[in-house]
Amino acid sequence: MKWASSSAMNGSGSALPRAGLKCERNGIVPASFGTVNYWGVHVFAFVNAKGDKQLGKWIFEPVGGTSSPSDDEAKAEGASLLFDDVRERVALGGVAFDFVLQLAQPGDRIDSAVVPLPDERRKVNMGA
Repeated sequence: MKWASSSAMNGSGSALPRAGLKCERNGIVPASFGTVNYWGVHVFAFVNAKGDKQLGKWIFEPVGGTSSPSDDEAKAEGASLLFDDVRERVALGGVAFDFVLQLAQPGDRIDSAVVPLPDERRKVNMGA
């Protein structure tokens, strides 16, 4: 997943921070750093007591779900939208994420940090 530049989003780069916060994978601007998923890029191996191995990638999913404003709403909020929001959330008690493991299956591409596992792969919630 890559983040587009701000200028690619609105032509001026003024609506969102320079770092660029519109996700090319699904075309959204997150409403908050606390309402967007974060994907791990590396595959990890988990081995049980019998020696069975399961590969997977981590996903941090916001407990309250994902959300995004419309492009017009994001522009109206201004360049500090996400940073102002996270400051407010932290002051009010923080942001919570579920620690989710997405399980790889035979044939999945696991040798690349830039190739996600297919969306339909089983996910196991490991806790918040």
